Amino acid sequence: MKTKAQSRERNNGFLQTHQQMIEAATRLIAEKGADALSLAELARELEVNRTTIYYHFKNREQLISEVKQWASQQLTVGLDLKLSEQERIEFLTRFVLDNNELIKLWIGDLLSGADIRQCYPAWDEFVEVMATSYSPPGGGRLADPEVYCLNMLISAFIAPGVFRSSVAPQAGVAEIAARFAAEHKRNLL
Repeated sequence: MKTKAQSRERNNGFLQTHQQMIEAATRLIAEKGADALSLAELARELEVNRTTIYYHFKNREQLISEVKQWASQQLTVGLDLKLSEQERIEFLTRFVLDNNELIKLWIGDLLSGADIRQCYPAWDEFVEVMATSYSPPGGGRLADPEVYCLNMLISAFIAPGVFRSSVAPQAGVAEIAARFAAEHKRNLL
């Protein structure tokens, strides 16, 4: 019979392996696009038996769903008040630029009519923070915090990729992150 400590270690091992698989799938999506991701490709990338992958994910759809959930959690860093505003904005911009293919999946979910809370779990918190913390130029409160927040998300998650691909393809990630951080900060004043 297994002790609680052995069960915890086994569970921690499972969770750690599961997370490594999600992060490897994220890298594969970033490199090759979501259409190229398969459980067999993930197994080759991690140099494990395909059965190991199936132990964690019943199919490709579940893997992609969990990758999108992981990406959504990463995108909530923009609300982590332990980080400076500059750090939050730069993190988001870098994440978007490094994970353009994931952002495309995220946008697809938003456009599909899925509840925004499924795509961005921190939505309600984000709206509340913006409604209570920020006021438009000239004072007062935000007239429509949900619309304002949606504009902020779209700007933060789509604009850096469009900027890099269509406006300044020669610009590096650090330069783009700095430029967007400066502009976001100006917009919040």
